[in-house]
Amino acid sequence: MKEGALQGELRRMIVSPEYRRRGISTSLVRTVVAHARKNGVPSIFLLTTQFHIAARQLYKKLGWVEQSKTWKQLGILGGWILPFKLDLTGAEDPTVSG
Repeated sequence: MKEGALQGELRRMIVSPEYRRRGISTSLVRTVVAHARKNGVPSIFLLTTQFHIAARQLYKKLGWVEQSKTWKQLGILGGWILPFKLDLTGAEDPTVSG
């Protein structure tokens, strides 16, 4: 991506445990993507960790692509930081189906 090019970022999306498995995360991500598309944002990225398995599965299901991971010390433990990217320049919207 060129220096200064527009890119969206999805940060700190958390659904309370008692409300999970109801499609709330999917709806939130789809809303963010729709807003970004409407405003001409060409791509969106996010960071997650190896520990957020359900989140990673959701992002992949919605068309996000995992980028190169980075090892980082997380408190007393280490862990992988996993960046994901969703390209919004294509004709199809992978977040609409499934």
